[in-house]
Amino acid sequence: MKAKYSITLIVLLLLNSCALKSLQPFYIKSAVSYQENFIGKWQDTDEGVWEVKALKDEFEKEKNPISKEDKQTFEQYKEGYFISYTKDDKNGTFLAMPFKVNNELFIDFVLFDYDTKSLNKLVKASIIETHTLAKVNFLKNGNVELKWFDEDKIKDLLDKNQLKIKHEELGLNETLLLTASSDELYAFLKKYTVSNTKDKWETDTEFILSKVDE
Repeated sequence: MKAKYSITLIVLLLLNSCALKSLQPFYIKSAVSYQENFIGKWQDTDEGVWEVKALKDEFEKEKNPISKEDKQTFEQYKEGYFISYTKDDKNGTFLAMPFKVNNELFIDFVLFDYDTKSLNKLVKASIIETHTLAKVNFLKNGNVELKWFDEDKIKDLLDKNQLKIKHEELGLNETLLLTASSDELYAFLKKYTVSNTKDKWETDTEFILSKVDE
């Protein structure tokens, strides 16, 4: 199963955003919490369209035998989502895993695949597919709020020596990349969700999704 999407969107939404990035998933297997009510088609306030499908349903639609590679992906993400995001005719596709920390819901996003035909070898070699993290709130009016974990919040804690977690700062922009294990990341989230950190969920990467009638 393959999905192609624009490198422009990748750079815009993930690589140049303030969303916190990690080499490893932010969740542990025991915390996964599938939410059926997130399935469907949504539109955000910037006229972006989100199509959320159950990954297990997408695999069941495949008529050809599933490859070994895809079977491994299925086993890892079978309780997750296949999410397509489209804005200004540019499309991005993600594998996304819902999980809970202290009864709060989050989704771990990772790029699924991208079209490299128009990229030279040097550019291809510079791309890292990282995990990003969104806090999810199902609002009373039926809408869904997605708030990406903000890199600046964690940088501030690290600079003040209020947090110790494995990380690197990459490139001229000193982009923060967490290198801790999933167990360590989840343990951090357990502490962070109950902390008194000021404006801890404030972010520059936020979406409000409204359900689209189909």
